[in-house]
Amino acid sequence: GTGTGSGGTTVSTVSNGRSSNNYRLELQASWQPDLFGKIGNTVRNARYTQQARLADLANARLALQGELVTDYLSLRAADAQLALYASTVDAYQRALAITTNRYNQGIAPHSDVWQAQSQLASAQSQFAGEKRTRAQFEDAVAVLVGENPATFTIASLGTAWQPVTPDIPVALPSTLLERRPDIASAEREIAAANAEI
Repeated sequence: GTGTGSGGTTVSTVSNGRSSNNYRLELQASWQPDLFGKIGNTVRNARYTQQARLADLANARLALQGELVTDYLSLRAADAQLALYASTVDAYQRALAITTNRYNQGIAPHSDVWQAQSQLASAQSQFAGEKRTRAQFEDAVAVLVGENPATFTIASLGTAWQPVTPDIPVALPSTLLERRPDIASAEREIAAANAEI
């Protein structure tokens, strides 16, 4: 139930040079029975809504952590791609040198030199594009871990880094669903709505 109350007041008076204090005490009280549980349901609704918002926060945190993992793995894939492009550029530079020597000796036509130059330029362009892609993933990782992208660097591992996929059991218990923040949020929303009824 609910209740209210009030206190007393003090009245001071001065008469014939003498002061006197009169105290008056007023009490009021009211009480309403919570016959249908409205107040209790309102409290439960607020608690469930708070729990749903906390689950939403956990879901957002989980999404950011997933984005961090995706960006990091993409950065490592870019490292491997850069190593491949670097070896391709080296090979095309050697091919251009050989083709130029063959042209200078009169063995190969000039079109072979142009083709070798075109292949080299294309490989260099792909290398530069992949460097930009890697830099974007590195900046994304920096932002997600709360660092300044201008001063944050992750050393390249080239092709030395090998991803390891953990073993996942064939059957997973259904209780794992209860641990998902989005499902926990939905369940708390339903409980809050039920408390409003």
